[in-house]
Amino acid sequence: APSDEGSCSNKERQSRLRAYIFALKVNHRVLAKHIELQDDFLPTFEEIVSEWKCTLSLSSSNEGEESQKEIKPGDDLVLLAVQQLLYKESASTSSQVGCASLLES
Repeated sequence: APSDEGSCSNKERQSRLRAYIFALKVNHRVLAKHIELQDDFLPTFEEIVSEWKCTLSLSSSNEGEESQKEIKPGDDLVLLAVQQLLYKESASTSSQVGCASLLES
C-alpha cells in the first residue's frame, strides 16, 4: 500500500499510488467474474478510503491541470471505493448515501 510514506519523495509516492490503483483496478476486473473471492482478495472499503486520505497531501505532477480541474492524484481511489461499496452492499440505500457523501468530499 502506498501509505507507507516514510522519506519518499512526492514523485516516488505518486508512482507507488499509480501502481496501487492499477492493482486495485485489475483485481476488480478479475474478481467481477469470481464474486465469491472478493472478500479474500480486495481491501475493505475503509482501507481504500484510508489510502485516499493519505494521498491528499500529494501534489499533482501537472500543477496547472490540477488547479483548473481540481484533480488530485488519489481521486481514482474514491471511485474504486464507491464501486466496491456498491458491489458489496448490493446498492442498498445506506450504501448509496455513503457513496454520495464520499463522492462529495
